Amino acid sequence: MPVTDLGVHRIPVHYGAQPRRAKEKLYTKEERDWLELNLPKLEEAGIIARSESPWAHRTKFVRKKDGGLRMVHVFCPINSVTMLSGYPTKRIEPVLNNLMQAKFSSYFQADAANGFWAVSMHPSHAYRTAFSTHEGQWQYLRMGQGLAGAPQTYARLKGLFCGAIPVPNAEPCLNHCTAGSFEYFVDDDFGAFPSYATQFAFLQNHYFPRLAWARITLNGSKCGFFLDKINPLGYASDGSGLRPSLDKVRAIQDYPRPANATEIEAFLYMTIYLRQFIPGRAEHARILKEGIIYRPQHEYEENKPALTSKRRKPVKIACGLQWGQRQEESFRAIKETIIKNVVFGGDHENSII
Repeated sequence: MPVTDLGVHRIPVHYGAQPRRAKEKLYTKEERDWLELNLPKLEEAGIIARSESPWAHRTKFVRKKDGGLRMVHVFCPINSVTMLSGYPTKRIEPVLNNLMQAKFSSYFQADAANGFWAVSMHPSHAYRTAFSTHEGQWQYLRMGQGLAGAPQTYARLKGLFCGAIPVPNAEPCLNHCTAGSFEYFVDDDFGAFPSYATQFAFLQNHYFPRLAWARITLNGSKCGFFLDKINPLGYASDGSGLRPSLDKVRAIQDYPRPANATEIEAFLYMTIYLRQFIPGRAEHARILKEGIIYRPQHEYEENKPALTSKRRKPVKIACGLQWGQRQEESFRAIKETIIKNVVFGGDHENSII
């Protein structure tokens, strides 16, 4: 897997930070088989290497949409002592605004295949990413997801990739190389153009050469060129404007009534990027959260010091849910308002479809 030379990821830690070792996890047979099959492949690709580190982070697995497993690591110990970068990351609002102009009719969207793994770890900091498995200890040679500061490092890479090139062959930033609009968000790239010919010229003369220069590869299954519409960041964009993707709206429409605090938080999180379509969302969110029952810390840890957050406030532990009429009305109001304003543009009398 190619690695870029436009950046490297470092993990500076606070003075006095001590290495921590996570307790080893018991793996299922499916997880053990995955590790035994894929760890050698990752090592051969130059993404990981065997390690002898005082740091040892826990390895776990999550289920992907296709039913397969994805390996993830709990990097909370190293993240808690990492000095964070102040480099700015891109906001979603200007990305969407620049893509939704009515003059555009030809679009493309692309997703990086190597993504964070295109960035190498600094050799003297790689040992801080060590993780344990039943196959021994490993560390990342490329930037792993979940590390504090990784989004900022990738934002610097994309800034160099899309920015102006002064020498040896001067070239303006990609967004100034075309009559259309080029935007990116993390490892997703989007383009909107007034014609097929304009997009073709941009891709041939600027975008694809930049990819080769930066050594960024694309995931063919997630890319599309010369499209009539695109779905940037959960929204749908075409010549008539931009609205949230119907797939996202359908997920909210079909969301069952929450049974616990976690499901309430998940539902409210889904509506964050649709808040402009939900008048009174903050009040509805407050009413939904009022139904969560919290247990004071001292009721179940009387002999232990109370856990505190960074602001020295007692931690509240959710232990139940009291779902009443007000919560039901707010829950339905959020769903109906989204469907009415997003799907039907506010003109449909029947809210639920």
